[in-house]
Amino acid sequence: MLETNWLLNGRTLDEAWNPFGDGYWWTRAKTDREQTAVDSLNIEAQRTHPSFNAYVPGSTNAHLCGTDDYCVGYITWEETREEPELGQLYILPAFRRQGIGAGFVEAWREDVADSFSRFRVNNPNADMYRLLRSIEAVEITEDGLDFTGCIITGSKIDVPDEWGPDMA
Repeated sequence: MLETNWLLNGRTLDEAWNPFGDGYWWTRAKTDREQTAVDSLNIEAQRTHPSFNAYVPGSTNAHLCGTDDYCVGYITWEETREEPELGQLYILPAFRRQGIGAGFVEAWREDVADSFSRFRVNNPNADMYRLLRSIEAVEITEDGLDFTGCIITGSKIDVPDEWGPDMA
């Protein structure tokens, strides 16, 4: 794992990164070290999930997530004319199922998508649908799914099985 101190390169977390949740931080990946951290996490993501696209510093926007000690995840995203599009969310396995991903997406949403009513998500998997529901970007209604805070793009429909067959 990459240590946060290496990324900060003499700066303090308060100077360089933004807090969210309880003990977590985010920043836009701007410096060479921050982009290297996203690239390293992306390589790990590709090892465990072949569907992850390669991160290309300079041509892909990214946010980096960390604790006081380590870099634990990233988001890639694209600027579009209508709404920003969340590309990838990756959190290291040891830090999953703790609400970090949801808090990180909320922080990204405030930073990037705040001036828009919604953001786009391309081909979300079942875990992303669960996350979107947890931040109230997707709601389950009697009529099916209501996309109140996001727009789903792409052709892959992979809603969680526990939501039932009528949701797809």
